Amino acid sequence: MEPAGLFLGRGNHPLCGILKKKVTPEDITLNIGPKAPVPPCPIPGHKWGQIVHNDEVAWLASWKDASDRPKYVWLAPSSRVKGESDMKKFETARRLKGEIDDIRKKYTTDLKSKDNKERQRATALYVIDHFALRVGNEKDEDEADTVGCCSLRKEHIKLSEPDKVEFDFLGKDSMRYHNEVTVPPIVFKNFQLFMAGKEDEDELFDQLSTTALNSYLKTLMEGLTAKVFRTYNASITLQRELAKMPDEEGLTVDEKMLFYLRANREVAILCNHQRTVLKTSLNNSEKLMKRLKNWKNMKKTFN
Repeated sequence: MEPAGLFLGRGNHPLCGILKKKVTPEDITLNIGPKAPVPPCPIPGHKWGQIVHNDEVAWLASWKDASDRPKYVWLAPSSRVKGESDMKKFETARRLKGEIDDIRKKYTTDLKSKDNKERQRATALYVIDHFALRVGNEKDEDEADTVGCCSLRKEHIKLSEPDKVEFDFLGKDSMRYHNEVTVPPIVFKNFQLFMAGKEDEDELFDQLSTTALNSYLKTLMEGLTAKVFRTYNASITLQRELAKMPDEEGLTVDEKMLFYLRANREVAILCNHQRTVLKTSLNNSEKLMKRLKNWKNMKKTFN
């Protein structure tokens, strides 16, 4: 758990700078089995805030953070429950592979629908399917201004005739998503239609919500959500890149590993996964540049 201090958040978070109070045992709810012994409180004179036995969730402990939102201690990635959850996720993506052609035909037809709501839904599905955007969720005013597909605003989109769409917004964890893509004429036309007469702060898909989109997807395939498209496209991209590997018998382990990392990089590009540059890494880079400069000066002196 994080110690008391100032809340930083990610990106331009509206609560940046508020004080994070010290979390005490009384603030914590433990979630354990009904027959499991309660772990002793490590701080004398204190006791746990609450003990619950909820087997419908995967967290083991919870408390409220500086923004009064719940935070959790989850099961480890190597745990059986987490493993089963991941397996279920990928099995759903595998089933989508068998349905994807029919689903794409359906939303491609709806791109030309006379019903503006259906047209927005189809366009959002096209974007999620082809560019692996996260679906996006409704946010309160005290949360960071990060968006996904369903919460895109006019200010996040720039159109260039005849078929270029430029996305520029902050996604999950305040990571910038900046991408210029080519789209079919009907999709470009729809973006023009949805942006017409709107202010920069107005939502692009103003007749669509995350809940409504996912409810519709469940009518197309059991268990299907917008998130499954992202899992499917990431998996299919990795499979496609790995299939380009030359004869494995003639490669060393290091060469195979390098090929895999390059294939995985294509998935990272698709999903906009970016590594945060640590402060220590920046400091080390500055030190190396100074040493390199000194060596060059010494070389000039000796020459």
